[in-house]
Amino acid sequence: MKMFNYLNQQQISDMMLLFCLGDKIEKIIDTWVQYENMTKEEAKYIRTSRTYYNKFFDSVQERLPDKEKDKLIKRYSNFHMTIQDKWLLKKFHDDMNEAAQTVRMERSIFEKFAIQLFNNNCKDCTKTSEECELHDILYENLFPAEEKMRNCCYAFESNEAKLERLKKQEEKRLAQEAKKNNKSKRAKKKKANRFDEDDEIIEYNFTPKGDK
Repeated sequence: MKMFNYLNQQQISDMMLLFCLGDKIEKIIDTWVQYENMTKEEAKYIRTSRTYYNKFFDSVQERLPDKEKDKLIKRYSNFHMTIQDKWLLKKFHDDMNEAAQTVRMERSIFEKFAIQLFNNNCKDCTKTSEECELHDILYENLFPAEEKMRNCCYAFESNEAKLERLKKQEEKRLAQEAKKNNKSKRAKKKKANRFDEDDEIIEYNFTPKGDK
C-alpha cells in the first residue's frame, strides 16, 4: 500500500500525544511502584505497550522523507502535554490564536519564501506597484529590487521574454534593411534605364527639285 510522504496536522498532533504518553509510561510505572500500587504483571503489561509504541514510532519515521522526519522531531522537542481544566484550556487556545495572527521567521527563511513569490509573481509582470499587494510586503521587508522595468521596481524580464523581444527587434531591423536595399536597387535601375533606350530613327521623305 502506497503511503503519503508527509503527515497532516491531525496526524502530527496524534504523534505528539503518543510520544508524550510513551515518555510518561516509565515515570508512571516508577511512581506507582514506589507507592506499592502496581503489581509486576501490571508493570509488564504497560511496559509491553511502550515497546509497541516505539515500534510504531520507528515504523512511521522510517517511511517519512528526512525533511518530514526532521519537522516531526522539531515539533516533538517543543511539545509539552499537561492535563488542565477547561478554563486554562480556553486561555491556552486564545493565546495560540493570538500568536497565530503574526508570522515570525528568521531572515534567511523569509528570503527563501520571498524568492519563490518573487520568481512566480514578478517575472514579466506588467502591474504597477499600486496594483500589486506583493510589492508592499517585499518593500517593507527590504527585499532587494531589480529596478529594470518601468512599471514596478520588482518586475523583471524573463530570459524567454528577452529572447523573444530581441528576436522581434532583429526581425524588424532586417525588414527595414531589406526595404531600404530594395528601394536603393529600384533607384539604381531607374537611373540606368535612362541610357538604355533605343536610338530613335527619323526618316525624311523628300523629292529633289530637278526630279519634278
